[in-house]
Amino acid sequence: MIPSGVLRALEREIGLDADCLGESAIAAAISDRVRATGAGTAEEYASRYLVIPGEMQALVNRVVVPETWFFRVPESFAEIEQRAREIVAEGRTFRAACIPCSTGEEPYSLALTLCDSGLSPDAWEIDAADASTEAIAAARRGIYREPSMRGVSTTIRDRHFRAGPGGWELSTAIRDRVRIATGNVLDSMLFAERAGEYDAVFCRNLLIYLT
Repeated sequence: MIPSGVLRALEREIGLDADCLGESAIAAAISDRVRATGAGTAEEYASRYLVIPGEMQALVNRVVVPETWFFRVPESFAEIEQRAREIVAEGRTFRAACIPCSTGEEPYSLALTLCDSGLSPDAWEIDAADASTEAIAAARRGIYREPSMRGVSTTIRDRHFRAGPGGWELSTAIRDRVRIATGNVLDSMLFAERAGEYDAVFCRNLLIYLT
């Protein structure tokens, strides 16, 4: 049985609706953290270990769902490219955000789309955030294995990726076009320094998990 204190903590921290994620997934995450911390039981973990600085973040890293790949739902990127062209034609900068960005495939797909659209690099901006520090670290590394590359054409792969021992490494030129940060959508200060509105917000992997 999952300690109610853990469920309440996850709801407060990231707005997680436990029923959406599933009891087995949360129980597996807690079991991993019980082993990692040396807590004897889930109840002991909830009462003694979850309050240790950094442990809540470790649990969040384990709970969040990392499943993603490049150009997931490809028609959405075609639509965004068209919208970006319209906004740039109006004399404005196209601005987009990806929340959560997971390991980076989604915001980088958007960057690849806009980079290859012919629009000036100065004409668009992309912000991305995720509550998982591990996902953000992976996004910044920009190295992807075949499951993430399933939607990448050979043309895009050869133009923007380099094969290496760890997988396909995304070019620095594309990675540098996305501002990536660890951030929680429940934080009212998320992207506060980017005053103004976004023209597009990708949040397909967010709303389904919230209370």
